[in-house]
Amino acid sequence: MNKTLLSIRNLQKTYLMGKTKVEVLKGIDYDIEEGHIIAIIGPSGVGKSTLLHILGALDRPSTGTVQINGQDVFALNDNDLASFRNHHVGFVFQFHHLLPEFTSVENVMMPAMIMGADRRTAQSRAMELLKAVNVEHRYNHKPGELSGGEQQRVAVARALINSPKLLLADEPSGNLDRTSSQSLHQLFWELNNKLNQTIVIVTHNTELAGRADRVLELFDGKIKNNINV
Repeated sequence: MNKTLLSIRNLQKTYLMGKTKVEVLKGIDYDIEEGHIIAIIGPSGVGKSTLLHILGALDRPSTGTVQINGQDVFALNDNDLASFRNHHVGFVFQFHHLLPEFTSVENVMMPAMIMGADRRTAQSRAMELLKAVNVEHRYNHKPGELSGGEQQRVAVARALINSPKLLLADEPSGNLDRTSSQSLHQLFWELNNKLNQTIVIVTHNTELAGRADRVLELFDGKIKNNINV
């Protein structure tokens, strides 16, 4: 049995909209094992992206705890939290957020260099990852010269540059055509098989969700269903 990589307890998130309190998450409890792929589904506005952002420590919960690899992430101060997040969590968003003035390999290198890696080491690792996601032949092209699917593959490589324990993806194929979407989805499973990569994906794509190890359906701020696929 795989060890628990991510543990969530009594996770709640409330926003103030003027004088009105809006409860987005109303008490989430869940454990995710290392090497599993989890899909989070549910209607728009139900809190899927909010949950993902909290799991990746991009946002803090109102109450509750998130442990990644045994570390209570919200017990850390802001500087330590940023360092922990950069080491342990990778993100892939619906929009690739690649920097347009840099080449593919430069975009992938950047998080490693921010963490202090020397240029040669970062470039070598970036080229390995571009090869792993099958776009190494586009290493010297800028985002505007890439297809949508290629841009997302570069974004996945960038998310993996610091060897994160956890990869989080928020509607990663939402802007892609069917063929590119299927290719990207297959890439996630290849990474899972080759690297034992733990992946949590927010998606409306039922085909993608159906391939996951487990599917969490959110409704009214809580887990409505926890489905073992």
